Amino acid sequence: MSGIEWLLDTNMVIGLLKGYGPAIALAEQSGLVLDKAAVMQSHHDDLESRGAT
Repeated sequence: MSGIEWLLDTNMVIGLLKGYGPAIALAEQSGLVLDKAAVMQSHHDDLESRGAT
């Protein structure tokens, strides 16, 4: 087991880095421990298949 307990999407990470209140509140309410978190990244081909550029 990797020790990862949280998988964060990039929007959550950006919200935390920018100090966005709802992101911080969610992290606090959930008991988020960043030492046990990883960031989900989508592969470029996956984004294109969803219509993102």
